[in-house]
Amino acid sequence: MKIFFDLDGTLIDVSKRYYFVHKKAALVIGKKSLSFKEYWQKKRKKIPENKILNIDSESSQFKEYQKIRINLLENLDYLSLDTPFENVFDTLVALTKKHKLYLITLRRNEKNLNTQLKQLKLNKFFIKIFSSPPDKDLTITKIKIIKNLGYSKNDLIIGDTEADTEAAKKLGIRSVAVFSGIRTESFLKKYHPDILIKDVSHLLKIHL
Repeated sequence: MKIFFDLDGTLIDVSKRYYFVHKKAALVIGKKSLSFKEYWQKKRKKIPENKILNIDSESSQFKEYQKIRINLLENLDYLSLDTPFENVFDTLVALTKKHKLYLITLRRNEKNLNTQLKQLKLNKFFIKIFSSPPDKDLTITKIKIIKNLGYSKNDLIIGDTEADTEAAKKLGIRSVAVFSGIRTESFLKKYHPDILIKDVSHLLKIHL
């Protein structure tokens, strides 16, 4: 069986990186940043950055914020804030004994992605790693990649957003949604994933 993993929010906790990038970008444009708890709660409900900041999405101020945010999100200093979720390594070790694992993620900077994966010692678990700029549609991107690799109805897509579940549905394969990342449990339920779990460590407790 092939398992197609998402990275951010699925295997690694990105909440600190997202928050401190928000804090820095807000400071530069002269806006007050939210507390970590407030920011992450809004982010997980898919509230847009401009509404989090309470500014017009077409304003020059917000465009400057977005430019700074994009430049910092994949900066190695900020990437160093990411940490693997608890029991990720044990889970991946167990899964590689029976299944073929692939990683599909939205990143602009492939070099920094590979550096981070090596530093976190996550690169060794995957047969192949795919990255695509986040301004592209993740659902379409995943579908194209998986079609090119070949798949069966028994394969899995595992991720923390609605895009992962939607890609699985369009391909006719199973979806596992985790609410450890950038979407809440109640948000993900609306998309009816085949399996909904707290985090990837629960994969070993269910029959795949």
